[in-house]
Amino acid sequence: MAAFVGDWKREKAENFDKLFEKLGIPEELVQKVRETESVVKVRELGDGHFHVVRDSVFGPVDIKFKFGEEVEYTGLDGKQVKVTINQLSPTKVEQKQKRGDLELTFIGEVNGNEMTQTLEHGGLTCKMTFKKI
Repeated sequence: MAAFVGDWKREKAENFDKLFEKLGIPEELVQKVRETESVVKVRELGDGHFHVVRDSVFGPVDIKFKFGEEVEYTGLDGKQVKVTINQLSPTKVEQKQKRGDLELTFIGEVNGNEMTQTLEHGGLTCKMTFKKI
């Protein structure tokens, strides 16, 4: 997980508008997210615990977790999200989200100073690319 620790700025996002639409997130909220610079901060707290904060126009999304343990947080749309994060390799993690009846799986991967987050759902592939800052 050391490869993920640091601050990451979103460089591009592909197909997330379609995902947000599927999740029922209002268009005005999607537009604000699209226009806002997104920074993700990943910190290691010790004892196997991590802290991830994603800045947004609506305030931070704040998740403290330990691999394999389910935690709950409030999403950008104000709904509760249950998430479990597992480490697949030193540079790859899997994030399983439960949003009501909807279950999503994101794969996060670091390659040097670039981090990608990919989601495949209902024939749709969404990808965000971040650069380490």
